[in-house]
Amino acid sequence: MAQQASGLALRSLERPRESAAALRQSVRTALAAGLAGQAGRARMSLAVSLVYLGRRRQALQALDRAAAELTGVELAELEVQRAIVLWLLGRPAAAAEGVPAALARLRSAGERLWVARGLNILGLTSVELGRFEQADDAFRQAAEAFAELGQFADAAGNQHDRGWCAALLGDIPAALRHYEEAERRFATLDLPLVELRLDRARLLLGAGLARDALVTSSQVADELAARGESSAHADALLVVAEAALATGDLDVARRSAERSRALCRRQGRVGRAALAGHLTVRARWADGERGPALYRATRTVAVQLRREGLADPADQALLLAGRLARETGASRAADEALVQVARGRWRGSAYGRSQAWFAEALVRLDRGDRRGALAALRAGFRVLDTHGAGLGSLELRAHVAEQAAELVVAGRRIAVESGRAEQVLRWSELGRGLALRLPPVRPPEDPELAVALAELRRLSTQPSGGWRLRREAELRDLVRRRVHRIEGPSRSQPWALPARTDIDLALCGAALVSLVVVDGFLHASVIADGRMSLHRLGPVAPIIWEARFLGMWLRRALLPDRPESTLARAFTEAQEAAGRVDAALFRPLARTVGDRDLVVIPPASLAMLPWQLLTTAAGRTLSTAPSLICWYDATRRRPLDGPAALVAGPGLDHAEGEVRELAGFYPDAVVLTGDDARSDAALAAMSGARVAHVAAHGDVHPESPLFSAVRLADGPLMAYDLERMAPPPDLVVLSACDSASGDGPGEELLGLAVAVLRGGARSVIASVARVPDHATLDVMTVMHRQIAAGTAPHRALAGTVATLRAEGAPPLTRAASVAFLAVGSTGPDTGVPPAEAGWPCP
Repeated sequence: MAQQASGLALRSLERPRESAAALRQSVRTALAAGLAGQAGRARMSLAVSLVYLGRRRQALQALDRAAAELTGVELAELEVQRAIVLWLLGRPAAAAEGVPAALARLRSAGERLWVARGLNILGLTSVELGRFEQADDAFRQAAEAFAELGQFADAAGNQHDRGWCAALLGDIPAALRHYEEAERRFATLDLPLVELRLDRARLLLGAGLARDALVTSSQVADELAARGESSAHADALLVVAEAALATGDLDVARRSAERSRALCRRQGRVGRAALAGHLTVRARWADGERGPALYRATRTVAVQLRREGLADPADQALLLAGRLARETGASRAADEALVQVARGRWRGSAYGRSQAWFAEALVRLDRGDRRGALAALRAGFRVLDTHGAGLGSLELRAHVAEQAAELVVAGRRIAVESGRAEQVLRWSELGRGLALRLPPVRPPEDPELAVALAELRRLSTQPSGGWRLRREAELRDLVRRRVHRIEGPSRSQPWALPARTDIDLALCGAALVSLVVVDGFLHASVIADGRMSLHRLGPVAPIIWEARFLGMWLRRALLPDRPESTLARAFTEAQEAAGRVDAALFRPLARTVGDRDLVVIPPASLAMLPWQLLTTAAGRTLSTAPSLICWYDATRRRPLDGPAALVAGPGLDHAEGEVRELAGFYPDAVVLTGDDARSDAALAAMSGARVAHVAAHGDVHPESPLFSAVRLADGPLMAYDLERMAPPPDLVVLSACDSASGDGPGEELLGLAVAVLRGGARSVIASVARVPDHATLDVMTVMHRQIAAGTAPHRALAGTVATLRAEGAPPLTRAASVAFLAVGSTGPDTGVPPAEAGWPCP
């Protein structure tokens, strides 16, 4: 018994080789003493350690031998242990078979500990078989039993398993809470955290944070390989392969999947081998491979997954097989596969249900039912939209939009083929601004989050070094984990475009141009004077190329240490590139939009274009928004009348002078400069302000856009901080380099400006490039003079560009003026809401 206990402890410490040796010794000692029952109990424990070593056949043989040595209720305990082994081998359907009968016998015998273990494995198998309600009930009962019995290690494992279940259901905040509690319990018991780290990687992957998942799972896989844990190593390689596939690293995905498949086959883990095969065929599909060979491989994998009871991945493989059959003209095979997948529309995870609706859409499309196909695509989108509503984190919400991308692309293609402008506009909106459209969620008071953000600020003022970089990475990870735990309102907003008449009233005579890319071509839905029209503008690739060329020359025109002649030439080149972009975007729309002001809803690939430099912007106002709905909602918000907040950060020669100059336009302004310009003071002053102006250095964080920041006296004021403003300012002017920049999944752009809009601000003015502060001072002075006089922000920016051009301002100043964008509401000059709310347009 002492040797068995030693073996169990070694396994808990993730030392399976030593564990198996101790348990074999326990079996030998028991047999030598004629203790058959003890030998059987030791073999039960040995079986699990052998699975971790990848020795499937030996594990099952150990259980069979134990069956001949055990009697009475111990045989029911053996059935629970057999279920655990079969589940570890990737055979959930086989594992679940004997558990109910074993639980009945154990309850009759009063074996409470083994009843709890039986309930926990019932929960694990139920999750993989898609029986989520049964799984949740089993986990809950097991948790209560472990707590009553004082089984702390089992209770920690149960907490971890409940997090895994929540992750598969798509409840990311709940999964994170369970994992963090499990991590705390594991640490208290001094147990290793490798399995927890791997499941956290799975959770990150399910949440769409594939880069983070790839880093974590790769580290875990290397550790497990070094320790010789063959079974766990194969599981880790599965996560590496899926994460690499999601990030587009197809070579790593295929190598990892094929290595995992070989290991699982050697271990006799048929289900896990099928999962690895599934990832291999997905990587081949993503790499552009098509044809009968890939179809046959995909179909075989789907059958293997279904046989092992792995419903969700089986449906995904079958969906891929159906799409391959469609492309090769095998319509009957395609229909059979897609119809089978479509049956899962009402069960399983949110992503699984959305994929089933996608399959249903393809079936309806193949039968000529375009309207029905669009209805199915909308239903699939609503599933993910409802799931996203339960997330409070802007980052996680953005990744839900990425999961919906395939549905949206299919809907847009059908809409464009229909030739109906309203349908194209509807589907253009469906994939945009999903993270912004849901109500903002104010982070609750979280001392740990506040301390982490404060330490990040403090570290930014310390000397650079390896220790600082490591600590900053730890703190960023902690901040993201705390923010990801925040729950959303758990209800999606009714998704519908405003009525065309309401949009026209909110436009106040302007025209709205919504741009969307479908199959490499740019299309424009235009609303002008209550009429809607659809225009095909041409291939998008040349426009994107010219936009990059334009951005390069504008950045050169903003280099303050170059001769004026060099800056003038660079600005001229930027103007010429802008003319070419303008001709591609707006020349085909000239007769439709006339000389009206413009509200442009651009695709993500053109969002950072310096729109004020385009020829069409001359003589009119041109503003942008992440989505039509985001713009429309902003126009309907009542303006605030709190005192202006003017904040100057350190390290800029003209920042303090800039805010002092602007204070002359706002007599009641709260002015923060020097040591007073600290994060907490700035947030307090900006909350509820009618205008908030920040003149500071801007820092763009390329990997985590929500850590992009403006530098204040006590360190960076990050996008995460800006979400805490309640109520948010009416207008936010970020007089900082690259403050409009952002990055994110799909068509979701994350960064400072988006964080402010998401928090509820009506308008943001921010820059798409690095702007020298002395040139920015001139731009901001002209612009704020107009805003303080009651001119709407977007009109004030356009007026500033026109004024500086007319006055013959130096090239550097003119370049600085066009580097700013007006994003959000285009309310009237007086700042009052549009006409349908009872206030007239000017």
